[in-house]
Amino acid sequence: MHRSFALPLTCALLVACPEMREPELDAAVDASMETLDSSSAVDTASDAYALPDAFLADLVVTNTRASGPGSLTAVIAYVNANCDADRDVVTFDIPVTDTGFVTARGQSFWRIELADPIALTCPIEIDGTSQTGRHGDTNTKTFGGMPVGLAAVPLPLIQGPEIELRGVRFQSTTPGVFIHGIAFSGFETTEPDCRIEQCLLGSEVYDAVPTTRADTRLIYAEHGIALRSNVFVWNPGTAVGIFVNDRGIRIEDNLMTGNGFRFEVQTYQPVDAVVSHNALLGLGFGSHIEWFQAMGGSVTQNTFGSMPFFSSGLPEMEMGNVLAPPAP
Repeated sequence: MHRSFALPLTCALLVACPEMREPELDAAVDASMETLDSSSAVDTASDAYALPDAFLADLVVTNTRASGPGSLTAVIAYVNANCDADRDVVTFDIPVTDTGFVTARGQSFWRIELADPIALTCPIEIDGTSQTGRHGDTNTKTFGGMPVGLAAVPLPLIQGPEIELRGVRFQSTTPGVFIHGIAFSGFETTEPDCRIEQCLLGSEVYDAVPTTRADTRLIYAEHGIALRSNVFVWNPGTAVGIFVNDRGIRIEDNLMTGNGFRFEVQTYQPVDAVVSHNALLGLGFGSHIEWFQAMGGSVTQNTFGSMPFFSSGLPEMEMGNVLAPPAP
């Protein structure tokens, strides 16, 4: 998705007016540049944003506004309205002068507050790590690293995302959605081949205490999903943290913590499920897997905060899993 742009006025003057004397040409160029500068000025003092054609052509989010040029809402709406077979990549380039740049609990990041939920109807990749690439690591918090499973292999260290979508869920009705390096509340999909990596999911993850959520699912996937190197923060009392209905499940290298966390696989047919090298740490009845009417799959090298509980069915392979006290 790229648009072409007309030549600026200065180029037109140079081509069309070769007979103009040099002083007159210089004056005309200066006047045209003043016009261009005044029409394309960027508000760097608050919510800076690019011109509409520029941000839509490159799918770059340039401010934390809820709508309008350069907003995440506008970029996703553009992708949804111009759907094709290619997966579009949305990146971030928000200046520190934006009013959504905040510091909480010693970490700085960009907070975007939008209407919930956000609908995704075309294949899309939303890459929050691009913000770090352009502006450096302002959020230095890391998660993970502890040894997991009987093999005691450490979890990958997960960087704190620079972009937080406060209280926002994604609802996808298209396959092929990738979300990378963002903090947000939840994800629901009715289609396969979706992937979430290096994200923080749950309540407002940078608040001192995660608030209780009315929605009882962090992840809902009807036809499988890949979750790799994420942190799940959960504080609803008791709820299903992750619900997957059938096929194509890969849950690897994730840290899942909170009160009442539960991971449920529910299917009445053989399922291609791999649940490996995760830390499910929590309190009470949480921190376990329900293999509900499921057949097949494997659960290996995980650490549980309480006794793993498999109801109505068992994975085909279960090995290398250990118990450990919940994280403090």
